Amino acid sequence: MRRSDAEVFLPPQHRQLGATVLQMELALARGAAERRDHAAFAAAVDRIDAWLPRLYVENSALRERRDALQRLAERPLSLELPVLGTTLEQLRALRAARSGAGAGGAAG
Repeated sequence: MRRSDAEVFLPPQHRQLGATVLQMELALARGAAERRDHAAFAAAVDRIDAWLPRLYVENSALRERRDALQRLAERPLSLELPVLGTTLEQLRALRAARSGAGAGGAAG
């Protein structure tokens, strides 16, 4: 299958270089996500999205992956951590329930 925009599709001799660049962009996106750096993450996703049609033939599977990538880029990178007080209360309640069940079982 030949693309109509053949000048955009990488020639075979450059495909390995393109795949390496794509891997680097994926690593940059991963690092930005870990740092919760939304601007860097969105920029890396845009660059990844620009490389995909240069490396792979456009088809429904590629479109689905590109759409999923864009949806991922739109999600917030913030992480909602539990509040220590709430977690501590839950732990205490669990311990109280266990010790209450142990005492009730020993008395019976």
